[in-house]
Amino acid sequence: MSQSFPAWDSAKIYLNHGLIKLGRGKAADYDELARRAQYWSRVQRRLGGDDLGEYLMANAITDAEHKRLLEALAPAQAEEPQGGQVYDLFA
Repeated sequence: MSQSFPAWDSAKIYLNHGLIKLGRGKAADYDELARRAQYWSRVQRRLGGDDLGEYLMANAITDAEHKRLLEALAPAQAEEPQGGQVYDLFA
């Protein structure tokens, strides 16, 4: 039965009931992990039961393509004023 629940559900229960405590300065790390897990859970739900791993492999780009995209964006980011919009996936 435990396999039917996401792993982060257990962590939430343990934290909410005080069974475990986060280390000093680890709240932001935990928050990032939880947000990332929720994001991928939503992506998998949107796929309608398709295998997330297969979907990601079919739609992935190579490291070289990723590097070219980042290099193309670098001049545009240099011109952008400080305080511009954040394009981080998990921000």
